[in-house]
Amino acid sequence: GTEVVVLNADDYTVVGTIGGLKRCHGVVVVKDLGKGYITDGDLQKVVIFDLKTLKVTGEVKTDQPDTDSLIYDPASKYVFTFNGNSHNSTVIDPVKEAVVKTIDLVGAVEFPVVDGKGMLYDNNEDKNDVVAIDTHTLEIKARWPVAPEGQAVALAIDAKNRRLFSSGR
Repeated sequence: GTEVVVLNADDYTVVGTIGGLKRCHGVVVVKDLGKGYITDGDLQKVVIFDLKTLKVTGEVKTDQPDTDSLIYDPASKYVFTFNGNSHNSTVIDPVKEAVVKTIDLVGAVEFPVVDGKGMLYDNNEDKNDVVAIDTHTLEIKARWPVAPEGQAVALAIDAKNRRLFSSGR
């Protein structure tokens, strides 16, 4: 929707809302910067907000339709959006609040995970594979087919044991 609701997990109360969005998909918190990031697919941007005040402090235009899921990689210190209909990922420097690169992923990207060591993985439902991206060089390192899983949409990582869990529909 059009807003993000912030909840207190200890007492189940609403702390506040972040509005002014058209079609938000993902939220990422970067505690070290005191900032949060929200994708807005229809407005083709990432909205930046202050974690303490929940006030919007900026935005980064991705110029990509369906700016969808996003993730923060602690190894490279970049925020990555995954733009489903655009078949790519936008890499954002959260300190400079600027786009670093757009990575062509050749298919409908879905949910990403990071290993904390500089690798990012994402399901691609069109290609029925998992793509591995080096978060420092911003280059694709590998693609793994996951057929006959079906459209690869859900992904989780056990970083300690270096295992990815890809699920399809």
